Amino acid sequence: MTSRGIRSIPALMAIASMSVWAEDRTVRISNPPNEQGFQQLATVVRTVGQIRNVAVDPSKATFTFEGDPGELATCEWLLRSMDKPRGWTPSVQDVSNPASREFRPASGGDDLIRIWYLRSAGSPRDVQEILTILRTVADVRMVMNFGPELGLALRGNAATMDMADWLLSKIDVSAGEGPGEVYIGKGAPEDMAQVLYLNPARTPQELQNLIGTVRTTGHVNKVFSRTSPPMIAVRGTPAVLATTRQTVASLGN
Repeated sequence: MTSRGIRSIPALMAIASMSVWAEDRTVRISNPPNEQGFQQLATVVRTVGQIRNVAVDPSKATFTFEGDPGELATCEWLLRSMDKPRGWTPSVQDVSNPASREFRPASGGDDLIRIWYLRSAGSPRDVQEILTILRTVADVRMVMNFGPELGLALRGNAATMDMADWLLSKIDVSAGEGPGEVYIGKGAPEDMAQVLYLNPARTPQELQNLIGTVRTTGHVNKVFSRTSPPMIAVRGTPAVLATTRQTVASLGN
């Protein structure tokens, strides 16, 4: 056998291995949405599940995807977690225990996937503001919303997911009082986050002006707001958080 033939054996074995491990799986959901809803769920599976080949058949309420066993398990978990009847609400256990709505992809390294169902978002603007807070303040690069039940699918490492979960517990509310507690990043005491609840009488324009002042005076990049109820989420060192609180107080909350 020539040296060229010997060198080709590993490549042939790799191709054979790929053909063995590539599988198809079809999942039928119990609560089929409309056409747009099907496409929305497929986009979440592709983006958060990180699998490209997803085919949707709304007439059969099925999703078919192709990948290795770990990828297929991730996508099936996502679909099962998102398959909820209209009007469904999470239990106290679902909200308080992240492990009940968490999945660790087999090939995802340190990544975790979590599901969160919003309780206070009543408009598309509410949802977009919450998504922006997660991306800006918690550094969640992979987060998408889905369904009429206002679900969120998030993916990131454990530290990012913990901060996102904490933020959601503070911003996904109908009303709040006072500055609230401070979140201290695990292993990073200089990396903190805080949610400041503002005067309910503040107009959206006043809130935007306040955000601009906070960014300018405190040199704060990781800050964003919710309009209703009005609040600010900010992340930084203890000094940054203190400056933000002082700025908000000086402007009459």
